[in-house]
Amino acid sequence: LDVDEALFAIAMEVTDGSVKDAARAGVPIERVLAWARSLVDTLGWLHARGLVHRDLKPSNLLLRRDRVVLTDFGLAAPAGTVGMPGASSGGEGTSGYMPIEQRRGEPASPAMDVHALGVSLDEMLGWSTTAPSDRPPSLAPLLARMRAPEAAARPVLEEVRRVLEPLA
Repeated sequence: LDVDEALFAIAMEVTDGSVKDAARAGVPIERVLAWARSLVDTLGWLHARGLVHRDLKPSNLLLRRDRVVLTDFGLAAPAGTVGMPGASSGGEGTSGYMPIEQRRGEPASPAMDVHALGVSLDEMLGWSTTAPSDRPPSLAPLLARMRAPEAAARPVLEEVRRVLEPLA
């Protein structure tokens, strides 16, 4: 909402906490899937503008009611960008959520965010109160493809949206 350069401060909106904290407290799968659909919309908007977040993880997702607010754009870069100015060699990001091509310092691509979304969604589902055996059968193959080692094997966001949309 505002930046105070003298205080090195950023004023942000008040949110309802992080997805990580809410999910760890235990929520039904329907809520996790609603967050995932919201995040797919957010990433679609970002990617349509040529940007890749590159540090997607549950702690960087805040809640405004049931809408996800994506935060921490410190590593965001235009698609095709190789590395960050002043960064050491190799990929920047949070290791558990980065795909192999990001670790190698390859050009930023939306597939990197799809991978991190798959890891994050799998993690959030693990925290949900819904047993794995009660999850929709279409989720496991989608998550496996989202986390595929090769970027070309990952689904695009539109496909992720098509699978998640009917899971209301």
